[in-house]
Amino acid sequence: MKNFWRYIMLVILLGGNLSVGKAQERFTSFTEPFISLKYKATKNYTAQFHLGNRNYLYQDQNYTYKVQLLDLTHISTFILAQKSELGVGARYRIGNRFNLDAEEEFRFIQFLKWRFPKTSFLQQRMQLEQRIIKNIIKFRTRFALQVTLPIPNKSLLSMDFIKIITESLWQLSPINEPDLEQRLGCLPGWNIKSHLKLETGVQYRLKNYTQNIGHQLFAILGVRVSI
Repeated sequence: MKNFWRYIMLVILLGGNLSVGKAQERFTSFTEPFISLKYKATKNYTAQFHLGNRNYLYQDQNYTYKVQLLDLTHISTFILAQKSELGVGARYRIGNRFNLDAEEEFRFIQFLKWRFPKTSFLQQRMQLEQRIIKNIIKFRTRFALQVTLPIPNKSLLSMDFIKIITESLWQLSPINEPDLEQRLGCLPGWNIKSHLKLETGVQYRLKNYTQNIGHQLFAILGVRVSI
């Protein structure tokens, strides 16, 4: 795992160096640690609580470390069938108390996840969001494809699974033109115990690529607990 994080830091450093002199194509990198607690209340209902934060690593062509925001999220998930789930929830994002670049946000979330019987490793998700920022509502649609591949353990530090995720986002706002974004992530994971998983990895985001293009790279470290 130590070598893996060295690789992530190398990618961030190279990304920052490649971005120098490209003011029209902004590059920023972050760390995004999180902890997620999932409680299976009944056979068909699960409650999930998520705490995460985002910290700058590289901004405005300078290496730095400072908090950008804190996320508090609750999701209720209902099993519709063997391979499909319906979820609703809310997120409160605490931004400008840490950094003037981030804003306070309250977000409503609705999503549908499904898999096909012969491709259980492939998960699809359609998600709708209503983001309330400064009394303005922004409507965002997200579609994600996730491939989860199990990997046999060969040593203590070898991963148990790897997630590869691609996601397309489209946001509408009464004060801005449509905002299109594409995300691509790779997350190796370890089953520490039957109820405890550790995930690390990187995610690349191509921001607003039809207008004011921006590039973001995230180093992710997460803990998932099931009770």
